[in-house]
Amino acid sequence: MSVSKRLETIVSFVQGRVLADIGCDHAYVVVQSLLENRVQKAYACDVSQGPLERARANIEISGCSDKVQCLLMNGLDQLPFDVDVIVIAGMGGLLIREILTQGLHNIHPGTHLVLSPHKDGKALREYLSQNGFVILQEKIVEDGHFYPVLNVLYDGISKQDLSLQERDFGVRVIVDSDYRNYLHHEKGKWQKILNRLPDSQKEDVLEKIKNIEKMINDL
Repeated sequence: MSVSKRLETIVSFVQGRVLADIGCDHAYVVVQSLLENRVQKAYACDVSQGPLERARANIEISGCSDKVQCLLMNGLDQLPFDVDVIVIAGMGGLLIREILTQGLHNIHPGTHLVLSPHKDGKALREYLSQNGFVILQEKIVEDGHFYPVLNVLYDGISKQDLSLQERDFGVRVIVDSDYRNYLHHEKGKWQKILNRLPDSQKEDVLEKIKNIEKMINDL
């Protein structure tokens, strides 16, 4: 089974006993986590029957059928009680935030989550930091696009004070070539925006570019 760099990174953060992959798509994360003995059991979960059938086929091919149950469910609404690791990836940060908000009562303190939004990472970090989640570490993955992968612990209590830099660019990010490329990409993006703005609106963008340059120089 061919697994992308992003999915490999997600799997590398999975550690526990029972995994629930929310929006499992082809169930690559479920299968790989079991094959690498990162969990003992897993639930492949999706809101649509089509993806769930594709997941079931891949699970059977991998030989993991005895360790996986496929569940047709919306978000975390029917999350099994024994789950201690949750993966939510392949969707925007606002949707992940909505899924967590609506299913928060089903998440037990001590549960680990691996979250990978393809946009709106800042909004997701802000939500996590104020709602009992602790962002332990992040990795930025360059895989045709820059994807943050967040390793998170839910304790139901903590409030994590994030700096503006952490909200925008990640918390305790692993510094590697992908992260460096990401910062240079962000600097270039904001420079293009700056060039389209009238002088009266440039101050905030100039400050953002200055902060990114400092981050690059501090690596």
